[in-house]
Amino acid sequence: MSEEKTKRVKKISKSFEGDVLVIVAGETILRFDVNAYSDAIKHQAMLHGISQKIGDAAAGCESSEEAVDYINKTAAALEKGDWTTKSPAGEKVTKKSLLEKFSGLSDAERELAEPLMRKLGLIA
Repeated sequence: MSEEKTKRVKKISKSFEGDVLVIVAGETILRFDVNAYSDAIKHQAMLHGISQKIGDAAAGCESSEEAVDYINKTAAALEKGDWTTKSPAGEKVTKKSLLEKFSGLSDAERELAEPLMRKLGLIA
Protein backbone atom coordinates (compact mmCIF):
# COMPACT_ATOMS: atom_id res chain seq x y z
CA MET A 1 0.00 0.00 0.00
CA SER A 2 1.52 3.34 -1.02
CA GLU A 3 0.91 6.60 0.76
CA GLU A 4 0.22 9.68 -1.33
CA LYS A 5 0.89 13.12 0.02
CA THR A 6 -1.96 15.43 -0.85
CA LYS A 7 -2.22 19.16 -0.35
CA ARG A 8 -5.13 20.12 1.86
CA VAL A 9 -7.72 21.91 -0.23
CA LYS A 10 -10.39 24.16 1.21
CA LYS A 11 -13.62 22.21 0.76
CA ILE A 12 -16.06 25.09 0.89
CA SER A 13 -16.23 28.86 1.04
CA LYS A 14 -19.06 30.85 2.61
CA SER A 15 -20.19 34.42 2.12
CA PHE A 16 -23.33 36.53 2.34
CA GLU A 17 -25.05 38.41 -0.45
CA GLY A 18 -27.51 40.51 1.54
CA ASP A 19 -29.61 38.02 3.50
CA VAL A 20 -28.54 35.07 1.33
CA LEU A 21 -25.85 32.68 2.57
CA VAL A 22 -23.79 31.50 -0.40
CA ILE A 23 -21.76 28.31 -0.05
CA VAL A 24 -19.42 27.22 -2.83
CA ALA A 25 -18.41 23.55 -2.66
CA GLY A 26 -16.33 22.58 -5.67
CA GLU A 27 -18.53 23.21 -8.73
CA THR A 28 -21.70 23.47 -6.63
CA ILE A 29 -23.11 26.78 -5.44
CA LEU A 30 -25.71 26.64 -2.68
CA ARG A 31 -27.89 29.60 -1.68
CA PHE A 32 -29.89 29.90 1.54
CA ASP A 33 -32.12 32.92 2.10
CA VAL A 34 -32.27 33.47 5.85
CA ASN A 35 -35.72 35.04 5.44
CA ALA A 36 -37.07 31.59 4.51
CA TYR A 37 -36.54 30.40 8.10
CA SER A 38 -39.04 30.82 10.92
CA ASP A 39 -38.53 33.43 13.62
CA ALA A 40 -37.76 30.59 16.09
CA ILE A 41 -34.96 29.25 13.85
CA LYS A 42 -33.57 32.75 13.26
CA HIS A 43 -33.59 33.34 17.03
CA GLN A 44 -31.69 30.08 17.65
CA ALA A 45 -29.19 31.05 14.94
CA MET A 46 -28.74 34.44 16.60
CA LEU A 47 -28.09 32.84 19.99
CA HIS A 48 -25.61 30.42 18.41
CA GLY A 49 -23.79 33.25 16.63
CA ILE A 50 -23.48 35.40 19.75
CA SER A 51 -22.25 32.38 21.74
CA GLN A 52 -19.63 31.59 19.07
CA LYS A 53 -18.48 35.21 18.74
CA ILE A 54 -18.07 35.73 22.48
CA GLY A 55 -16.60 32.24 23.05
CA ASP A 56 -14.11 32.69 20.20
CA ALA A 57 -12.65 35.65 22.09
CA ALA A 58 -11.03 33.17 24.49
CA ALA A 59 -9.25 31.25 21.72
CA GLY A 60 -5.49 31.51 22.05
CA CYS A 61 -5.58 32.89 25.58
CA GLU A 62 -2.93 31.56 27.92
CA SER A 63 -4.98 31.77 31.14
CA SER A 64 -8.57 31.94 32.35
CA GLU A 65 -7.94 35.52 33.49
CA GLU A 66 -6.83 36.51 30.00
CA ALA A 67 -9.84 34.68 28.52
CA VAL A 68 -12.23 36.55 30.82
CA ASP A 69 -10.61 39.85 29.83
CA TYR A 70 -11.01 39.20 26.08
CA ILE A 71 -14.53 37.82 26.51
CA ASN A 72 -15.56 40.98 28.39
CA LYS A 73 -13.90 43.22 25.76
CA THR A 74 -15.71 41.39 22.96
CA ALA A 75 -19.09 41.54 24.74
CA ALA A 76 -18.62 45.27 25.41
CA ALA A 77 -17.67 45.91 21.78
CA LEU A 78 -20.78 44.04 20.58
CA GLU A 79 -22.96 46.12 22.91
CA LYS A 80 -21.50 49.24 21.24
CA GLY A 81 -22.23 47.82 17.78
CA ASP A 82 -18.63 46.84 16.93
CA TRP A 83 -18.43 43.34 15.43
CA THR A 84 -14.73 43.49 14.51
CA THR A 85 -13.03 43.42 17.92
CA LYS A 86 -9.97 41.17 17.72
CA SER A 87 -8.71 38.68 20.29
CA PRO A 88 -5.14 37.37 20.34
CA ALA A 89 -4.27 34.72 17.80
CA GLY A 90 -3.10 31.41 19.19
CA GLU A 91 0.47 30.31 18.71
CA LYS A 92 1.03 28.98 15.20
CA VAL A 93 2.76 25.63 14.81
CA THR A 94 4.83 25.59 11.64
CA LYS A 95 7.17 23.07 10.08
CA LYS A 96 10.01 25.49 10.76
CA SER A 97 9.13 25.77 14.46
CA LEU A 98 8.89 21.98 14.81
CA LEU A 99 12.27 21.50 13.10
CA GLU A 100 13.84 24.12 15.38
CA LYS A 101 12.47 22.35 18.47
CA PHE A 102 13.58 18.97 17.07
CA SER A 103 17.13 20.22 16.48
CA GLY A 104 17.26 21.47 20.08
CA LEU A 105 16.48 18.04 21.55
CA SER A 106 19.11 15.89 23.20
CA ASP A 107 20.41 12.90 21.22
CA ALA A 108 18.23 10.54 23.27
CA GLU A 109 15.11 12.68 22.75
CA ARG A 110 15.84 13.03 19.04
CA GLU A 111 16.17 9.25 18.71
CA LEU A 112 12.69 8.88 20.20
CA ALA A 113 11.10 11.66 18.13
CA GLU A 114 12.76 10.87 14.79
CA PRO A 115 10.41 8.04 13.67
CA LEU A 116 7.37 10.28 14.18
CA MET A 117 9.03 13.22 12.43
CA ARG A 118 9.80 10.94 9.45
CA LYS A 119 6.28 9.52 9.41
CA LEU A 120 4.85 13.04 9.37
CA GLY A 121 7.14 13.94 6.47
CA LEU A 122 8.94 16.63 8.45
CA ILE A 123 12.37 15.09 7.95
CA ALA A 124 13.72 12.77 5.27
